[in-house]
Order: sequence, then structure tokens, then C-alpha cells
Amino acid sequence: KRRRKVYPLGQTLQIRAGDQEPVRQQEVTVSPEEAGRLELTLAGENVHVEPSPDGAIHVFYTVTDRRTYDVSLRDGVWSFARRPDNNWWLLSLRFRARQEAVTLQLPADFSGELSVKTASGDVDISGAAAEALSVKTASGDVNISGAAAEALSVKTASGAVALGDVQADQLQAETTSGDMELEALTARTLSLAAASGDVSLRRGALEALTAATVSGDMALEDVTVRGGAAMSATS
Repeated sequence: KRRRKVYPLGQTLQIRAGDQEPVRQQEVTVSPEEAGRLELTLAGENVHVEPSPDGAIHVFYTVTDRRTYDVSLRDGVWSFARRPDNNWWLLSLRFRARQEAVTLQLPADFSGELSVKTASGDVDISGAAAEALSVKTASGDVNISGAAAEALSVKTASGAVALGDVQADQLQAETTSGDMELEALTARTLSLAAASGDVSLRRGALEALTAATVSGDMALEDVTVRGGAAMSATS
């Protein structure tokens, strides 16, 4: 059974738990009127963002002895962060093997900002809306579908990026060695950059497009650019 916790504005706490089964599932709930910006900073946990069923912001996560989280709500900024430790990379590998996850539920009318950062965890966002949405991973993959934002930014090192049915005023995606698969995008400006990854864009309605790859391939299909387009590929 989920344990429900509601933390008042300004309270900071540390959550410690162990690395043994069975794990316990926890929940943190916060009002969107109090939190105008949400920040999730994690290691190897996968992150799922989905619509909230009741208009509140909920975070579900599992607790074990080896994970420590800082949770705070100050001056409109709600933060959920994994505390660093000397063996974070070993724990990150363990998390991926066990598919540990953090689930964030957002109200449909959320008008604030959301920032998600992971080391090796994957990020999956479905049906979310925000004023600004930022996702950054090292080796984790990013999958965003049915999302809308004024500004949407995705950056990975080796993680793949998949965007589908996304609307944004400004949309930016960047990878080093990961591939990009983009479909059904609507944006005023779209900026794509990949070093060795491939870029594929199908069905897009854009005002302006900037796309660049170094050693990867680039493929565009059924893309309408009403303004200017600047594309480059070098090898």
C-alpha cells in the first residue's frame, strides 16, 4: 500500500532506506499552486512522467537502504534529488538491472517548469504540458510523446532521443552519439544537433529549422518549413 506524504512549503527532509527486497513504495504530493518549478536530479533510476488523475503533483518511488533523497519545496521550486555517494556508478548499474523507477504525475493544466536530469536512467514523458520542459541525460534514453511546452529542450550524451506528437514554440534536441527519431512535431523553431548519431524527422510543421550532424546520417520526410531552413552534414 502506498504511503502518502504531504510536505509543507519550506520543509526539507532526507529519506534513507536499504537495498533489500521487498522494497517499499513511497509517495510525495505537492500542490501546483505552491510549486512553479519542478526539479528531478537522479542517478540510474528511470523516470516516468504522466498525467495526474486529480490535479495535484504526485511522485512515486521505491525506498531501499542504499538510496538517499533530498526533497524540498522553497520559494516555488520543488526539488527531488538523489544524494551523491562514492559508489553512485555501482548503484546506477544496480538500478538499471532492477529497473528502479520514479514516477511523476503532472496536472493537465500545469503551467510551470519541469527539469529532469539523470545519469544512466531513461526518461519517458507522456501527455505532459508545461511552460518549459528540460531533459538531460548522460547515457539514458529519452522518449517524449503527446507533450506540449513553450520551450522544450532535450540533451543526451550517448542516449537515444525519440519525440512524437510534440508541440513547442522553441524545440531543441542535441546528442553526442545517440540517434534521434522525431515524428509529428509542431514548432516555431526546431534546432537539432548530433555528432555521430543519425537524425530522422517525419511529419513536421515548422517555422524555422536548423539541423546539423558530424558523422551521422540525416533523413527528412514530409516536413514543412514555412520560414528558413539550415541543414549541414559532414563526415
